[in-house]
Amino acid sequence: MTDWKTILAGADDEYLAGLSNKGTVKRAHKDRETTPCEILDTGDQGINVKLGEEELLIAPVLAESRCSCPSRSICRHIVQAILVLKDMYEAGAVSYTHLTLPTIA
Repeated sequence: MTDWKTILAGADDEYLAGLSNKGTVKRAHKDRETTPCEILDTGDQGINVKLGEEELLIAPVLAESRCSCPSRSICRHIVQAILVLKDMYEAGAVSYTHLTLPTIA
C-alpha cells in the first residue's frame, strides 16, 4: 500500500518548482480557485484524477505522473492535482474514490 501522506508531505512549493518551475507552481495555485478536481479512482499505479477537461495519473513517484494535456513535462495540471491531494491528506480525508472536491483556496 502506498503511503500517500508521506509522499505528498514532501511536495512543497520548492519541490514542485524543481519538478516543473516556479511559474507553473504559481499558476497551479491560482487555478485551484476555479478548476474543479475529481478523484476518479486509486490503484497500484497511482491516483486517477480529472482536473477540468484533463485526466491525470498521479504516480507514487511524483515526477512520473502523467496528464492528458499536450505538455511533455510536469504541467500545471499535475502540480495542481498534487496540491489538492496534499490538502486532502493534511485535512484527514479518508475516502478518495469518486470524491468530488470543493474548490480549495
